[in-house]
Amino acid sequence: MIEMIEDNDGEELSYANLYEGATLDQARDIWRGVIEGEGDACPVCDRWGKMYRRPLGGTMVRQLIWLCQQNPRDDGWIDVQETAPAWMLRTPQLGTLRHWGFVTTPHKPGGKTASAGLWKPTDLGFMFAYGRVTAPKYKYVYNDTVFNSEGPEVYLSDCLTDKHKHEDVLGASHYD
Repeated sequence: MIEMIEDNDGEELSYANLYEGATLDQARDIWRGVIEGEGDACPVCDRWGKMYRRPLGGTMVRQLIWLCQQNPRDDGWIDVQETAPAWMLRTPQLGTLRHWGFVTTPHKPGGKTASAGLWKPTDLGFMFAYGRVTAPKYKYVYNDTVFNSEGPEVYLSDCLTDKHKHEDVLGASHYD
């Protein structure tokens, strides 16, 4: 990250590289400050970096309820691509629900996804879907990693709008 520096009389401008001479730990601390703020291009790969505040919302919890109500295949997984209704496939949120620990997908060694579209709720996901536990409303995510949680602890019903109340969603046909 290059920052503009003014000299004492305010006339001449010069630039300084904040990472120059920094240890790896210092560079990580600088980068963390950058992504927690306005974001910037990574000094190594030039990719844009910013930490995003993700809310736990109504569409996400409706998808969690749908997933919890499905009968898994013999191997324990639910093939969402093959069985989910159109409303769910238009705005997929299961990947974001991972940040709360509510869903999981199979992984190969090295962190690669074994099969796209296979998901299942975790025990925590079931407990949240059925109103047994609360979760933080917000997660701060960068590069698919959660760095922090914030906000009030909410029940699933707190995430639904008046249009989608908990009892109605639990009893609804999710294939409409």
